[in-house]
Amino acid sequence: MRIGFSILAAALMLLVAGGDTGFAARDPAANPGSGKELLVFEVEGCTYCAVFRRDVLARYQRSPLNTEAPLRFVDLNKTSEERYALNGRIAMVPTAVLMSEGREVDRLAGYWGPDNFFKLMAGLLARAD
Repeated sequence: MRIGFSILAAALMLLVAGGDTGFAARDPAANPGSGKELLVFEVEGCTYCAVFRRDVLARYQRSPLNTEAPLRFVDLNKTSEERYALNGRIAMVPTAVLMSEGREVDRLAGYWGPDNFFKLMAGLLARAD
């Protein structure tokens, strides 16, 4: 039996995303002001957003960083960035924005690769305390 391309592509997305294929799986306004959170702004079809999910997401979910600042994706095509207390507009995707008590602390714009991302995020979280 031949597997259709779309089924194969869907299976690959599940593997790459670690089971999370939704671009904004949770309500973007959920839990405002409830401690730290890492919002990753993206758009569907963005190559570097997909690479971020592939190279960073599963590792982040297993790391202590996820306990301190849970990660949530926000699709800019489905949710206005104006819903968030950001220090400025999102100029590129992916952009990871560290939020604390519902306000932006700092951000990492673009894709930095997993090792650099984790070093930079650790620094952002240290400064947020």
